[in-house]
Amino acid sequence: MISAMRVLFLSATLFLLASAGLGTPRADNTSDLFLEGKAAYEAGDFARALELWQPMADAGDPHAEFAVGKMYLDGQGIEENAEKAIRFIYSAAQKGYAPAVYKLARADVWYLAFPLEDFVNSVFDKTRNDPDHRGKSEGELKAEIREFASGRRAFAAGWLILAAEEGDPKAISEKDRVFSRLTDAEKEAAESLADSRRNGIDD
Repeated sequence: MISAMRVLFLSATLFLLASAGLGTPRADNTSDLFLEGKAAYEAGDFARALELWQPMADAGDPHAEFAVGKMYLDGQGIEENAEKAIRFIYSAAQKGYAPAVYKLARADVWYLAFPLEDFVNSVFDKTRNDPDHRGKSEGELKAEIREFASGRRAFAAGWLILAAEEGDPKAISEKDRVFSRLTDAEKEAAESLADSRRNGIDD
C-alpha cells in the first residue's frame, strides 16, 4: 500500500488505541508484586510501578504486559514508545486477557465508523494527490483502499469476537452493531481470524 495511506491508517490506529480509555490497570492478577505495583500506579509513582511490573511483563504475565503497555503508550514513568506499547498489549491479548483483546479491537474501530464505500471515498479524497499515486486511475486507487480497509475491518471484528467471548462487557454490547456494518466477506474473514487467534490463545 502506498506511503501516504499507510501513514494515515497508522496514525488513526495509534490515536484510537491511545484514546480508547485504557484506564487504571485491572487487578485480576492478585500476586503481591502486581498489587504493590497497582498501588504505586494509583498513587502516581509510575517509576515504582514500572520497576515492579516490567520484569513480570518481560516474563509474559498478561496482566503486567497490559499495564506496562499502557505506561509505554502514555509515557508514564518511561519515554513514550508506541511500538513497545502495542507489542506488550498484543502479547497480553494473545494470551486471552480480555481488556487487551478489546483494546486491539478498538484500535481499528476507525475503519468501522462508516459504511465501507463511504470510508473508501473519504480516504481517496485525502490521498488522491499523493505523488505515489501518479499513473493510477480512480478505480485502481479506490480498489487498493477498499482491499486494505476491508482487511482492517475484519481484523477489528475478529478481535471483537474474542473479546466478547472473554466476557468483556463493552465488546459484548458492541459486537452486533459492528457486525451489522460488515460485508459478508468481512464477516467470514473476521470469523476465520478469530478462529486462528482462538487456537493461539488456547495454546
